Amino acid sequence: PPLAADLGAGTGANLRYLIPLCGPQQRWRAVDHDPRLLAQLARSMRGWADRHGFVCDRDRSAPGTRAAVLLHRHDRAVRIERVAADLAQRVGDRAALAPDAVPANAGLVTASALLDLVSASWLESLIARCRELRAPVLFALCFDGTLEWEPGDDDDAAVAAAFAAHQRSDKGFGAALGAAAAQRAAELLDASGYRVAQQRSDWRLDSAHARLQQRMIDGVAVAAAEAAPEHALRFARWSARRRAALQRGESRLRVGHRDVFGSLD
Repeated sequence: PPLAADLGAGTGANLRYLIPLCGPQQRWRAVDHDPRLLAQLARSMRGWADRHGFVCDRDRSAPGTRAAVLLHRHDRAVRIERVAADLAQRVGDRAALAPDAVPANAGLVTASALLDLVSASWLESLIARCRELRAPVLFALCFDGTLEWEPGDDDDAAVAAAFAAHQRSDKGFGAALGAAAAQRAAELLDASGYRVAQQRSDWRLDSAHARLQQRMIDGVAVAAAEAAPEHALRFARWSARRRAALQRGESRLRVGHRDVFGSLD
């Protein structure tokens, strides 16, 4: 089967979503710069496999995180190669896709919650590589800048503005696209001859998602304070009010995302 490359694979959430949707014979290349996340990927896949009727094993021919994860079920045979590598290289003052990030035999390139972290130049080089290989692409959970909290707070707008500034800072790929990433990806794909489809994939979080809301409150407040340290105390107070609303079971949050699919066929 053709190889599917999952960029910034982390602990494998994108894989766990896509494997049931793909064909009976699958080969994946999970690429991440952090070997600790790739080690966690194997553990996460094992628990997921148990819940979904797969037998999970490892190919012992390679050590550590390079050992492939193997999944077997009556209707699926899946091999996941784990590759610890940087996705970006510097070319002068610009960031570009690392040469080995997307191999020549890739038949699908996918990423989840990645594009809003990358620069315009890196994204251009990724799309060019996909076009060269004629590989379809699926970029999921691209943050579009939407943070809608309920109940509202007087400091929501200030926090959102500082968080947006942080989103555009350098995450290792050059100045990040942030909320503009999905639209820019769609434009680049269209200019490269791809048929492009976009779909909203918002998170809608209520009291049933308290832990995730807590992580969002904390993460947004920290990022906002890093972007605007002169308002750190103000943002800490905002965070305290948000946590209090969450503890009362009153907090609601919509986080805007878009998925982008492109195909040359």
